[in-house]
Amino acid sequence: MNIERKAYFASGVDIEIGDYSGIGINAQIPNGTIIGDYVMMGPNCFILDVNHDVSDVSLPMALQGSTEKKDYSNR
Repeated sequence: MNIERKAYFASGVDIEIGDYSGIGINAQIPNGTIIGDYVMMGPNCFILDVNHDVSDVSLPMALQGSTEKKDYSNR
């Protein structure tokens, strides 16, 4: 595993990084992230733990809010 400088791991809770994976300079990883084996992340990679809700195509995305965070505590 290779983690470059200034990588940010939130509070570090429930983050898993697989074998032979690399995290690039300035990468930002939220809590609860699982990164598998042989993953190569470039510099300034930013992983989000929520997304825009897009379930209603008749409404602008900005007015739909965001998705709920998934609970992976029972892994």
